[in-house]
Amino acid sequence: MATKESVMVTKESVMAFLQNQDQFKSPAELRQWYIRQVKELEPEAKIVQPPASGTELVEEDFINWGNSVSIKKVLAGYPFTREDVQAIIRRAKVEGKKVRVAGQKHSWSPVFCDNPGDIIIYTERLKLPEGKTVELNPIDKTARLSGCASSGDLKACLDEYNSGKPLQDQLCLPSNAIVKTFSMCGIVTCACHGTGRGQPTISEWVTEIQLIDANGDLKTFNSEDQLKAVRASLGLFGVIVEQTIKLQPNFKVKVRNRYPKIKDFTADELKRLLTDESIFSVQIYWYPYNSISQLGLFFSLLYGNIPRYLWSANNDELWVREVHFCDPSEPVSTPEIKDDIFLEEQLNQRLWEEIYNALNKPMELQKEQRSLEKFQLQLSNIIPLLSMCTHRILKMVYDHDNSCEDVMEAVHYLSSLVLYVPALDDLEFFMDLNEQDCSLQLKCFTDVKDYVQSAAPEGNFPLSSCVDMRFFGISTNTLLSPAQYTSATTTFEVLSWKFFQNHLDFFKTVAAAWKRNYAEAGRPKIIPHWGKQWQILDDALTYFEEGYGTKLQEFKAIRSQANVDPNNMFVNNELNKIFKFTD
Repeated sequence: MATKESVMVTKESVMAFLQNQDQFKSPAELRQWYIRQVKELEPEAKIVQPPASGTELVEEDFINWGNSVSIKKVLAGYPFTREDVQAIIRRAKVEGKKVRVAGQKHSWSPVFCDNPGDIIIYTERLKLPEGKTVELNPIDKTARLSGCASSGDLKACLDEYNSGKPLQDQLCLPSNAIVKTFSMCGIVTCACHGTGRGQPTISEWVTEIQLIDANGDLKTFNSEDQLKAVRASLGLFGVIVEQTIKLQPNFKVKVRNRYPKIKDFTADELKRLLTDESIFSVQIYWYPYNSISQLGLFFSLLYGNIPRYLWSANNDELWVREVHFCDPSEPVSTPEIKDDIFLEEQLNQRLWEEIYNALNKPMELQKEQRSLEKFQLQLSNIIPLLSMCTHRILKMVYDHDNSCEDVMEAVHYLSSLVLYVPALDDLEFFMDLNEQDCSLQLKCFTDVKDYVQSAAPEGNFPLSSCVDMRFFGISTNTLLSPAQYTSATTTFEVLSWKFFQNHLDFFKTVAAAWKRNYAEAGRPKIIPHWGKQWQILDDALTYFEEGYGTKLQEFKAIRSQANVDPNNMFVNNELNKIFKFTD
């Protein structure tokens, strides 16, 4: 789209736009219109109901949660027990089929199956032998997790156990994925992370894994010599049916939410946050366009671009979420919102009220003056409005400052990713962090900010959701954990709503800039998150080869010695390119 800085917003053009909004009688109608617009762009797929039997395979079209991987006519299995998994794998061995696990389908990367006729196993019904999802062992301070256990299931079990006990007798997992619907097996096998001072990737806490190998046999791994490969194994050792995770003593924290302007947030301020030993964790978000003026909004809605003089990214606010250690005797002051579905619906309702009100600003115009042809609202044109309103709503919801709560409440503060659209694109990198000099982190953020700023006048809004920065420790006992650094790790994540515009070029450009920044500084290589969209990178294999070095070969050697998959049943095409199991 050509630059349109010369176009002026006139009284007539505003009236024409407002006239079009007569079709939306309420925020709910506007929300439904928006969802219809997006859903029309979703790929068609044959989705079936899970069969009654745990061993039956049904044909379906596979699409992952992020709509980034799709395969037609796969054979889907929904086992209840480990015996069901064994039966499915033994059938696959006889028929010479490939097998991959889907879990909750939340990975964006090509870690699923490749071709029609391949078998994909969903673990959403796969419980422990005694029929439980999670089983705590307070004596050992561990939890046994079934194949179907989610991060929310683990939290619910710990909440129940902790209820009524003194703090010193309570247990927790102090770092985990923010959203409670993610599969714990997926979190572990893809070396996912939370945030927190000294916290490793979650896989580091796993002390035992039971899985079904390519012969259909149950294998148990609990020695460090093997676990360092099995913990984050990307499904290449087999189908995990149970894992044991080490828990920690529970503790209380105080949450502080701040919203500084980008122009006021410096490398020294970030250093202060990361070196302050009273702070347990820091997370930083930027939802762009949140300082845009009403005139700038009308420009984006009417003409699909934002002139430079109507919006400066430096005036946008960041959302800085600080989690501080606090006195264990302090009473909990968390807002009592326990119903995640209710909370999500409330966020939806408030968001669309904000958007509806913004679209219907009267600007002193009378409806009877509207006489021009109706303006057709374009899906991509509302990105700045959506982003601004999302930031505003999150600021309203997370307005509490210094609230005291259990650390797991602070970890799982976002109930769901799906606020108002069905799918996101997501690229994330792990990077070395020197907490004493945060200039490199600010430079990487500036690369994102400057790209978004320069693209707006051209009618391009590539960052339609947010950039997310987290800070945590390293992993020393998990070969394929991307947190391979000396003392600390930071992650940079860019997220954009799918189907709006082609933002993948933006993802590639900032990834190349981050890689260049670290190379020029002589720092360790940046490494993609296994579960995010590394497949879009032209040089994806180089990132893994340079980032892991000899650890890829060490992983292969341990897998070969374990003899879990001699014929590579669990190896798909994309993972084979990285590990080179076959020529």
